[in-house]
Amino acid sequence: MNVAEINELLAILWEQLKAIDVAGVTIKKKEGIGVTKDFEDTLYKVKKIFKTADEFDKKVKEKVEVFLKDHRKLDKYEGDRIKMMYMTRRTKEVTGTPDSRFFEKEIKLKPKTQAINAYEKEMGKLPEGIGEKVATYPRYDLIEPKNET
Repeated sequence: MNVAEINELLAILWEQLKAIDVAGVTIKKKEGIGVTKDFEDTLYKVKKIFKTADEFDKKVKEKVEVFLKDHRKLDKYEGDRIKMMYMTRRTKEVTGTPDSRFFEKEIKLKPKTQAINAYEKEMGKLPEGIGEKVATYPRYDLIEPKNET
């Protein structure tokens, strides 16, 4: 994929984003609630563009890694519009029995999901001291057309 193709994809993405009609929900008598064909088509195109961009990003990162490996003497490369470098993050860990000044004891309670589910099934409620967090978020993904030949 070259720069012109990337720019074309970005232009298409922008147009698709502007075209999304969030009021595209409609009611279909037989199936219940649904969305308009235009709304679904637009979401499909946008998701396809993002997936293509993600794949492209992975390939670019591979090329950046090759560049940095080939030019090991560089700490970083900084151009007019990009910079490339290796990032290093160091964390300390306990690997033996150090002096107590250098670590904290941490007690972390981890729920035993199977036991909790069994109790809830038997008793009809969660055990004392156990809660449940629920996260709800919108999501959509591609459904590739089936190749009917």
